[in-house]
Amino acid sequence: MPKSAEMTTTVRIDLLLEALPDPAFICDAKTSRFLAVNQRAIDKYGYSRAEFLHMNLSGLSSSEEGKRLEKRLAASGPDARVQERCAHQLANGDMIHVDLSVCAIAQDGKQMMLVVARDASLKPGAASQLRLLETSLERLNDIVLITEADEIDPPGPRIVYANDAFVRRTGYSREEVIGETPRVLQGARTQRRELDRIRKALKENRPVRAELINYTKSGEEFWIELNISPVTDNSGKVTHFVAVQRDVTGRIASMQELAESKERFSAVAEATSDIIWDWDIKENVVWWSKSYATVFGHTLVDPKADPQTSWLERIHPDDRERVFESAKIALEKKKKHWQETYRFIHSNGREIPVAHRGTVILDEEGNPAHFVGGLVMLNEHDRADPRLQQIAARLGHQVELAQMLTSASQENEKHLHSMITAAAQSLLEADGAVLGLIQGKSFAYVAGQGIGAARNSTAIPIADSFAAVAIERGQSVVCEDVEADSRWTSDAWQGTGVNSALATILHGAEGPIAVLKVLSEKKRAFSEEDIRSLELFAQSASAVLERRQLEMRLRNSQRLQSLGQLTGGIAHDFNNLLTVILGNADSLAAKFAEDPEVLQIADLTRAAAERGAGLTNRLLAFARQQPLDPKSADLNKLVAGMDDLLRRTLGSNIEIEVVRGAGLWNALIDSVQLESALLNLSINARDAMPDGGKLIIELANTHLGEEYADKEEEVLPGQYVMVAVSDTGTGMSPETISRVFDPFFTTKAPGRGSGLGLSMVFGFVKQSRGHIKVYSEPGQGTTVRLYLPRATPYASTGQAVSADPEKCSNIKILLVEDDDLVRGHILSQLRALGYMVVEARNGREALEAVRQISDFDLLFTDVVMPGGMTGKEVADEVLKLRPAIKVLFTSGYTQNAIVHGGKLDPGVNFISKPFRQADIERKINQIFAAETEKP
Repeated sequence: MPKSAEMTTTVRIDLLLEALPDPAFICDAKTSRFLAVNQRAIDKYGYSRAEFLHMNLSGLSSSEEGKRLEKRLAASGPDARVQERCAHQLANGDMIHVDLSVCAIAQDGKQMMLVVARDASLKPGAASQLRLLETSLERLNDIVLITEADEIDPPGPRIVYANDAFVRRTGYSREEVIGETPRVLQGARTQRRELDRIRKALKENRPVRAELINYTKSGEEFWIELNISPVTDNSGKVTHFVAVQRDVTGRIASMQELAESKERFSAVAEATSDIIWDWDIKENVVWWSKSYATVFGHTLVDPKADPQTSWLERIHPDDRERVFESAKIALEKKKKHWQETYRFIHSNGREIPVAHRGTVILDEEGNPAHFVGGLVMLNEHDRADPRLQQIAARLGHQVELAQMLTSASQENEKHLHSMITAAAQSLLEADGAVLGLIQGKSFAYVAGQGIGAARNSTAIPIADSFAAVAIERGQSVVCEDVEADSRWTSDAWQGTGVNSALATILHGAEGPIAVLKVLSEKKRAFSEEDIRSLELFAQSASAVLERRQLEMRLRNSQRLQSLGQLTGGIAHDFNNLLTVILGNADSLAAKFAEDPEVLQIADLTRAAAERGAGLTNRLLAFARQQPLDPKSADLNKLVAGMDDLLRRTLGSNIEIEVVRGAGLWNALIDSVQLESALLNLSINARDAMPDGGKLIIELANTHLGEEYADKEEEVLPGQYVMVAVSDTGTGMSPETISRVFDPFFTTKAPGRGSGLGLSMVFGFVKQSRGHIKVYSEPGQGTTVRLYLPRATPYASTGQAVSADPEKCSNIKILLVEDDDLVRGHILSQLRALGYMVVEARNGREALEAVRQISDFDLLFTDVVMPGGMTGKEVADEVLKLRPAIKVLFTSGYTQNAIVHGGKLDPGVNFISKPFRQADIERKINQIFAAETEKP
């Protein structure tokens, strides 16, 4: 019987709660367990009073928010006064936002908390709007982070929300960063000055924009464009900061490359004794090369000078008006060619005759943007000298061509190659020109003009070419007489009319990238001045080609990344539908096994669904989102085991040779996926050899050094097991090789292939932390090399599990699936197999079921679910309550919940959607059979 004082206290608390206009609770100060609730809380949340008294305050929120609230309450001490906005889950599963006001109270020496939950919804339907907002945030490609605004000084604002884009780009899971500060993304090169500026703005509750270097979990450096905005409550107090971050690594790289190109152009200009200038029309400033001061004696305090004082005022007064009017007309008429001769006044007053040539560069709207050109000094008696006039004209023409190439870098690659050869031919007034790109031990002619056009798209070995001498020496080489020069392979140019040639090298950052040849029908047609002019032009062309290649790699990377994100986004729903279709086809076939007409319909439905599943799986492989299970594998044995399959697939007209590696290391790889990849490569090889040929599979140990890794994308230096698949087929052109990994790109006839074969191999190898390289030349066959990571001596080789273990009975399963259609289908499948099954729509229902039922044997949960808890989070919470329970995950799209670093987390049981009844039965039996086999 309670004492009267206790009864008085209880009555007093009840009266206090019922007098409040909002849902209110009394909680234990240590455990936050509910001790009393008012009627408004019962009406609002939908739980009974008895249900509330078995719950605690943090249990109404997601696990992340609950933990954050517990930390705040613990940090506030015995006189807790906390205000917090939380998302609370109602009994029907809906989520509402509430503003919590928590204060400490004491009754008869017992520490308690009074909690008032004011509905923070803005209007009816706010819950659906909130779900729409959350869905929209998760679909964004930009990173969104929300932090608290309480602490600006170290350790800094704590993260309370991170969207999917954050997880994808940084490699961190939400669990790893919630409660941490954005400082986890900072590293050695993160700009201190920008961080201080951001901190100052946040201190003053101002929006701020910045560009920062951040780091992924693996240490990869990337640039972000960051916009931070403060969020205020109804009273105007700043409670949170919202940061929207866009990955601008590609843009920064392009800007740096452009700056390097400009530096290279400046270096070319400074390398000549002639005077180069660039007049920025819009800014009305002129850039002069350093030879301006050397030749004319005038000192430029500012390298970007006023054209009036640095040029016009220093023209002889008798020539000034004529030159000014001529330049004005050139600008008005947007002339490509402008030339004048006049007298320039030296700083000591001496008159210097000069030849001046320029060209007008237009902006995107067709208005003059730059006026560029060059000056060359003329002796008074040489002003009419044709040779000097030619030098001046060529200098201006060379500057014009360099500017033209720079502005044309956005053109398609073939057009750009043609522009380079046309420009080189025009510069030297030659009879032809060809451009050959260096590819391994050969180079391929990709463009030709004039008498060289016949060599276009022809690949020849470097050793058999005149270009080999230039490549070996790293400098230009002249052939004055084709017939008399032993370095020239004359039969390769028979009938073209070539009698002399000049070859120069286009150098990239990593070495020679191309050979540019200028050709003449005359013997001894090229002078020292020609060599010098072509080499200067080649430097500009090299910069443009390198920039173009960087832009192409960036676009390809962005395109493939976008396609991967699109693939993952649709895979989950698509595989859910296929799971139902496959299961219903099986049920239809079993129920009407003796009805041929119905059986035929079921078989057609099953076949169509399996084709759809195969397509989805190949797309996920390309997107690097399939769950891999890599083990240490002997590739000599794996390839030998495929011998019969390959011979049946390729046919008798194709010879197969396997070159086994001596002392071959084991590879860390998913063997099933590797077999599929090798089969795809072999089928591609077969299709490239319609009249028969030879397929060679070669295995060897190899090491990729830092120099090689720096040249390639996503390659780590280290030890690899190389698998090379070569054929003697038709080969591929450079244009085809550049698109060979694009999904749905194929050179096969309609109906002969989807174009996903090599894309799938590419995605699988990259997800396995490997590297893939394709070598091919038209008519010479193709080699595809897979570099697979070497397994450590301690890597698991996997345990053989019976393919068809004995049926395990008396298993009670908790099924968690948010999709009603899929949940109902799986439920019927499991019960048809004799299992006892309890269903749940979300994490909250699953946890409630586990609290009420203690003898579940297996948690079978989807990975991707709405409502605040993923399948992984549900499993973590269930394992806290029932440590002995087994867990089986399923999904059509794993995201990062149970797959990290491209492979399944250790000890994870997983079955991909879509699956059939027999697949799920076999998987469940394997899980429990493996448990009974443990020592």
